[in-house]
Amino acid sequence: MFTLSQTYDLLESEAPGYADRSRMLRIFGGAILLLGITAAFIGPLEVQAFYLFIEGGPFHYEGFRFGSFVFAYITAQTAGYYAIAAVCIPLGYAHLKLQRWAGAAMLTLLWFWMLAGFPLTVILYLMFLTSKATSIAGVVLTLPLNVVLYPVLPWLLIRFYQGRAVQQTFARSSPAPSWLERIPLRVRVVCVILMLYIVALYSLVLVNGVFPWFGVMLTGTTGILALDVAMLALAGLIWGLAHRFALAWWLALLDFGLMTLSTLITFSRYTYRETLAAMALPPHEMEWFQDIPFIDWYPAPVVSGPLLVTLVCLLAIRRYFSGAHVP
Repeated sequence: MFTLSQTYDLLESEAPGYADRSRMLRIFGGAILLLGITAAFIGPLEVQAFYLFIEGGPFHYEGFRFGSFVFAYITAQTAGYYAIAAVCIPLGYAHLKLQRWAGAAMLTLLWFWMLAGFPLTVILYLMFLTSKATSIAGVVLTLPLNVVLYPVLPWLLIRFYQGRAVQQTFARSSPAPSWLERIPLRVRVVCVILMLYIVALYSLVLVNGVFPWFGVMLTGTTGILALDVAMLALAGLIWGLAHRFALAWWLALLDFGLMTLSTLITFSRYTYRETLAAMALPPHEMEWFQDIPFIDWYPAPVVSGPLLVTLVCLLAIRRYFSGAHVP
């Protein structure tokens, strides 16, 4: 049985000197490109799911509409396939052509995976363990797979892409540094995290525009306007952080500090049940959630967790903005 280090060393075991990793990178590129093409193919097919739930469809129920949970889920899932295609197709092609920016992009995504994977894994496992259908056998069977997907796989891939042989292979094919490499890795990862927040906020538009505002759950037009402002602010912060403006870092710290405080206050007053009620889901969907064991819990610790992690990440990149200029 190989240890993690021995497994990685197999990727790096070549004679001293320049170790060409072009074949391995092209294999990865082909797999990434295939994933992107598959996602682009499935995306339009996923739209068909809407027809299964509309009136006359085999799974239709009263209340399926824009604003229902299933409608939002199908929409988000369809958008997810298109997002995977938009990322993986150019990234896979760049691997095949050994374009230097592909390595920088992969390290950014892999470190994002490492950071985002922890809170997501904790949340999913808490939901799994509190489910009535959970069994000890199910936990034992899924645990090894989860460990492989996180953190073993991203850790191995990070070590591979950070290896000198891979860096030399990309540099040999594309000597000039890419625009992506001009942005420090940690700053790039934080920018991707902020992009994910934009996606998460946009998805709330599909469920009555719920938005936590210092103890009050904004909904409807008011909530959507608040979501719009929050998303535009995040887009501006991403641009400013990528250009390493000191003001952007301070504003990002203030923004997430206020969002964390607002989230803690609001979700300390609203239970899961009350939050679902604010989403104005149809009665049939509300019935689905009634038997969840934690339906009457307050979700403040769970919802604020990712925000606290983001604050830590912002503090970790402070040094990249200490001498940066203010626009």
